[in-house]
Amino acid sequence: MFDPANEITTINEGTFKDCGITEITLPSACARIEQNALSGNNFETVVLPSTLTYLGAYAFADCGKLANVYVAAAVPPKAETTSIGGTASKQLYVPIGSKAAYEADSFWGTFGTITETNDFSGVNASEIPAVRAYGAEGMAVVAGEVRYEIVGIDGRSVATGIASQNTQIPLPAGIYVVIANSNAQKIIVK
Repeated sequence: MFDPANEITTINEGTFKDCGITEITLPSACARIEQNALSGNNFETVVLPSTLTYLGAYAFADCGKLANVYVAAAVPPKAETTSIGGTASKQLYVPIGSKAAYEADSFWGTFGTITETNDFSGVNASEIPAVRAYGAEGMAVVAGEVRYEIVGIDGRSVATGIASQNTQIPLPAGIYVVIANSNAQKIIVK
């Protein structure tokens, strides 16, 4: 069974660019976030997993509301100098005992404030209903009454609408991301 939290290790270039999403839960196995992967969104808080080793150029560019960045990795991930704009005005949260390493890093050390924490929830997930979607034979199924967008793995929007109960959206076989309720879920259509 496909488990995105354990199997998705890279967020590819441009995957969620300009999607207008406000919150996202990155897979716990994510090691790389490529160039422009999440740029142009309305995040206020981002939680980067402990497995992250690389943050690409402009990964979170044009995210004007971004104020809080949580990085659960004890060792600062390699980050391009343009990964996140306006770092001097942002709050960075790092694991307890890691502050000195982040302060010494040429990118992470540019954040306005660096605080050690052991709480990497960042946002109250209970306030945001999870996306309920799955792939079936020749279609995606979106449950509940939500506005949704379906994006191909190339980052292009392939369907949008408002679901009511179990809305079936015909799609060719492939891997897609369903964005609803400010969350995203990867599905496979057979």
